[in-house]
Amino acid sequence: MAEQFSDWLVEKAWMRSGGKCECERTTHGHWGRCNKALLKNSRGDRDSSYGWEAHSKSGLHLDSLSDCEILCWNPCHKSTL
Repeated sequence: MAEQFSDWLVEKAWMRSGGKCECERTTHGHWGRCNKALLKNSRGDRDSSYGWEAHSKSGLHLDSLSDCEILCWNPCHKSTL
């Protein structure tokens, strides 16, 4: 089990997301997909409104695109911690 996703997998997830938050959790203050615009070079930037992280849906960081979702830092990724 890896502790983080490979760069290749994160790149594929980023491309799929279209540079927008993929969160669909209604408990994070939005209905449907969040779709907050993100900046590619702001990965891990908790203070930027464009910050984001690659989140493991399973918590296991599986080597699978279906396990990796792109989430804005605030509120979506922060709410999963």
